[in-house]
Parts: sequence; C-alpha cells; structure tokens
Amino acid sequence: MKKALLIILLVLLADQALKVWVKLNFFYDSSISILGDKGYLHFIENRGMAFGMEFGGPWGKLLLTLFRIAAVSAIGYSLYKMVKRKASGMLVVSVSLILAGALGNIIDSTFYGVIFSASTPFKKAVLFP
Repeated sequence: MKKALLIILLVLLADQALKVWVKLNFFYDSSISILGDKGYLHFIENRGMAFGMEFGGPWGKLLLTLFRIAAVSAIGYSLYKMVKRKASGMLVVSVSLILAGALGNIIDSTFYGVIFSASTPFKKAVLFP
C-alpha cells in the first residue's frame, strides 16, 4: 500500500503544482510549446463536467462534488482490496494514477473559485484575492 500511496501523493503534488503555476503565470487561453512541435500546454478552464457541461446550478455543483467524493471513496476502497490480495503491480499503479486524478479534480472544484481570482486573456489570476 505504501507504493500506491507514494504514487498518489507524488502525482497529486505534481498535478497541483503545475496547475498553480499555470494559473498564476499564464493569461487565459494562452499556451506554450513543450516538446517542440509535439505538444502545447494550453491554459483553459472547465467550469462544469466533461466537455464543459454544467449541471443544475449551485445545487448541481454540490451534487457533483458529492458524487466525486463517493467515486474517490469507492476507487480508494477498491485499490486497498487490490493491494491486500496482491493484484498485479501495473493494475495497482494504474488505479493509483486514476485515484490521484480524481482527488485532483475534487481539489480543483473545491478551491479554485475560492483561492484564485478569475483569469482573463488580459489579466493573470492572483492567489488569495
């Protein structure tokens, strides 16, 4: 379980550090080239669910957050059971990565409207506005 927890912690820290760096240093809708022409880091925000779909206003956001917490709990419990029954290392790593991403989504949806000001194409966000 230590290996899985370490993976989750490292991925979560890297994910949040990159998001904070982008939020504070990029203008909204700007991008930089990474890996030459192979990829770009593009700053865009998604206020809703997949593909920007929104769900039921403030109550929808609360319901979505509760669903995310339930999903993370289920994934975490499944990961715990996998480790206990000595499942494949690749399966444990894969589920750990999924869990880290899901935890990152909960953090984002909970705090990004509170600890950062809005980003615009002309103004970078400020931490603790």
